Amino acid sequence: MLGKQNYYEKAGVTEALVELYNKYKDTQAADAVAKYYVEAPAVSVESGEYTTDLEVKLTSDYGYDIYYTVDGSEPTSNSALYKNKLEITEGTTKLQCIAVNQYNIASSVASAEYKVEYKAPDAPGGVKLDMIADIFNFAKM
Repeated sequence: MLGKQNYYEKAGVTEALVELYNKYKDTQAADAVAKYYVEAPAVSVESGEYTTDLEVKLTSDYGYDIYYTVDGSEPTSNSALYKNKLEITEGTTKLQCIAVNQYNIASSVASAEYKVEYKAPDAPGGVKLDMIADIFNFAKM
């Protein structure tokens, strides 16, 4: 949630605005309600377990600013501002993000959780480690 509550949240009409926006979002009327409702950002990589680093892109309708956290905390307009792409490396990352329009109206939170665990490399040339151990032990004799 943003640091300050906007007028529509205080008036308790946020859900009605969401319904109105969804009803008319594919029509010319969408522009009339767009400033009152902000859709959550799209996250380019789905939650899951991965064995390599990830490059995650966030996008927002109308090019609104996107703010994010990677520690699982709720993002606000004081969180990190998304610029280009996010690099997700080894470990567990809990990405959460919001879009904020020029009227300081925030979207709902979009989130994804990534677990990146690097895979141990295979033995060179497909040689079995047991065979290498046998050769090493034979050489010690």
